[in-house]
Amino acid sequence: MVRIVTNSSCLPAEYCVTKHWFTGLKQELEAKTARLVQVNQKFPLKMTQFQHSQEEQFQASIESEKQVSQTNAELVKVNQQLSESLEEQAVLEEELRQQNEELLIAHENAKLQQQRYEDLFEFAPDAYLVTDVNGIIQEANRAAINLFCVSPKYLIGKPIFIFIPKQNRKTFRTQVNFVERVEDWECPIQPRGGTPFYVTITITSINNLEGKLVGKRLMIRDISKRRQEAEEKIKQQAALLDITTDAIIVCNLEKQILFWNQGAESLYKWLADEVKNHTIQEFLDSSNSSEIEKAFATVLEENFWSGELQQVTKSGKEIVAYSRWTLMRDEQDNNETPHISKERAREEVAQGNPKSILIVNTDITEKKQLEAQYYRAQRLESLGTLASGIAHDLNNILTPILTGTQLLQLKLPDLEESSRFILKMLEDNSHHAAELVQQITYFARGAEGNYVPIQLVNLTREIKQIVESTFPKSIEFSSQIPNPLWILQAQPTQIHQLLMNLCVNARDAMPEGGKLTILAKNRYIDQKYSSMNPGARVGDYVQITIADTGCGIPKEIQDRIFDPFFTTKEVGKGTGLGLSTAVGIVKNHVGFIKVSSQVGKGTQFQIYLPATQQQEIKQTSDSKVSNGNGELILVVDDETYIRETTKNTLEYHNYRIIAAIDGFEAFSLYAQHKNEISLVLIDIQMPLIDGSQVIQVVRRMNPDVKVIAISGLDSNRQLLQADNIRVEAFLHKPYTLEELLEAIKDVLNGSRE
Repeated sequence: MVRIVTNSSCLPAEYCVTKHWFTGLKQELEAKTARLVQVNQKFPLKMTQFQHSQEEQFQASIESEKQVSQTNAELVKVNQQLSESLEEQAVLEEELRQQNEELLIAHENAKLQQQRYEDLFEFAPDAYLVTDVNGIIQEANRAAINLFCVSPKYLIGKPIFIFIPKQNRKTFRTQVNFVERVEDWECPIQPRGGTPFYVTITITSINNLEGKLVGKRLMIRDISKRRQEAEEKIKQQAALLDITTDAIIVCNLEKQILFWNQGAESLYKWLADEVKNHTIQEFLDSSNSSEIEKAFATVLEENFWSGELQQVTKSGKEIVAYSRWTLMRDEQDNNETPHISKERAREEVAQGNPKSILIVNTDITEKKQLEAQYYRAQRLESLGTLASGIAHDLNNILTPILTGTQLLQLKLPDLEESSRFILKMLEDNSHHAAELVQQITYFARGAEGNYVPIQLVNLTREIKQIVESTFPKSIEFSSQIPNPLWILQAQPTQIHQLLMNLCVNARDAMPEGGKLTILAKNRYIDQKYSSMNPGARVGDYVQITIADTGCGIPKEIQDRIFDPFFTTKEVGKGTGLGLSTAVGIVKNHVGFIKVSSQVGKGTQFQIYLPATQQQEIKQTSDSKVSNGNGELILVVDDETYIRETTKNTLEYHNYRIIAAIDGFEAFSLYAQHKNEISLVLIDIQMPLIDGSQVIQVVRRMNPDVKVIAISGLDSNRQLLQADNIRVEAFLHKPYTLEELLEAIKDVLNGSRE
């Protein structure tokens, strides 16, 4: 057992040191313990803060993932859109490439055209200028540069008027400002540093796409050499002037006539001795004196004038002359300077003193009449087009009226007499209206028909209706047509026109009234009579006489009345073609015509037309039309009333009907009932798709389909033939119920192949 000694004084030194160290260690442990307690006290707070931080980071991580997910979705969508855009871009790039190729080809073609135009423009023998609306030169070719004797830089940008002599600029501006084309206008020009000389100028307007005037185009041709040559010929060949048909007159500056050639004598009927030393106005209509004064003023100012003049002859006959006036000047004597240049000589001639005026007049009276007749012919052609359109519409109107009245008479056989009379009246007037429409069409369009047997009594009946309804009531009309009268083999339309032309002439010869008579008789022409009448042959003729009690025809002009455009009527009241047309029709029918007339008593025209061997015209029998056997017919017409009346008529006569309003519906119905349809009844003139196109398409479906074409215009029959479109029959509107049923019967039975 160890005994513990507590007396310190007895402890060794090492123990004391250890105790001291232990105490220090204890104190250090207590301090660390205290700090540890402090740390432990702060740790929950730090942990709480750390947890909060972890939660915030977790929330932020969640939000970040959401944003990434959303961003990824958007990127997918954007990628899809980008892919689609790239595909569209590829398509657009291909289209753009094709368009670029087309544009490149078009550009190359345009360049070729442009180069071709520039070559034509640049190397043209005539001078070409392009100006703006103010006359400032924008373009000029080589010929223009040479003509004006300037450089290209000088010419471009200059007003065209500086190259026109001052005295001519006002007239030149007037010509340039015309909206219409100015053709071959003669005018002097003043080249830079040179003398004036004459050119012809053609001026046209340049308009933009909106139609606004943006400039002028001028073609200038040097005619100075030509004019010089013409003047030289006049001077050197004065002896030959009398053989020309033109009237050549030379007068001094006081307008006194110095020279009057034989052409002037022939045109004006005044002899040279009668007019010399008299003023030119004395032999022209005084009402035209102002034009003469203008011509004198112009030729003195511009050296030349041309235009049309209304003049009178010695007998008082009015004529139209195309007149050219040239100012003649004194010639300079150049014998002392033989080395003088041509340009200098021209300058001296142009600067000579005015001496006289050379006038060349050409009679253009007949030419003006021909122009007037041409314009009348154009108006008649327009009238013909209008008449055809009106005839088509009227025939469409008359067709349902005519067939409807006939159908009512069949459906209502027990009508009282007054109602039947009204229906019959409607039917007869529809026939009459259709005949009038046909006559108007024939006259307006000059339609011709085949040579068929005709009875003159029927034509005179139509002439009588026209005369009594259109001629003045002061003209009494009568006709004497024997029975029997031989038959004519003729074109009814032409014979109708022949009789009407002669009747119209007779009417114009009786402004105060009188008697108009048409006579006819059978006539045998023997050898003796035929030898005395050109155009006559031995044989049977029908002689037609048209007589009037009018003013008569002077004997001196009876040989000219059949010449084309010859007329004694006032301007605007006659064409001069009526009798020449009548002679042409008679000759077409191998006949001849004679005229006898006495002034103040009247005129007779005797027409001889060969008679045919046929002694009578077979009358069509009123046989009863047969009904159908339930055949299916496709009716195609854009006119509702025609379509419905045709449908009702055919259904009443035991046909089955399907109707189409236009070509499209016809295609559909025929495709559906192709095997059932026995006949197609179709109008030719329809909107959108016309009947001829429908027929061609239907025949592709069934080459054996039977077709009856219908139209209000006969010209549509020729159009079908010209286009090689086969139809089994052609009906002209307005057609009767009997004509319709008979045509259907014949086609279905195969008798109209």
